[in-house]
Amino acid sequence: MKLKFFVLVAVAGLSGCGTNFKEIGREPAMSPVGSGIGASGPYTYPEPPASRPKKLSLWDDRQ
Repeated sequence: MKLKFFVLVAVAGLSGCGTNFKEIGREPAMSPVGSGIGASGPYTYPEPPASRPKKLSLWDDRQ
């Protein structure tokens, strides 16, 4: 019973090491150096609305 449990644990642990046999002995595929440094964000803040011009007069103080 202990042997079956040990074999089951060993097989389950080694199942994560499975890979395609074509990839053995080759370097892993990686992105070029610095490719993620200048990544743009998915959201940009909207432009603030334009402020209303102030209408000032020498004779009238109402705005």
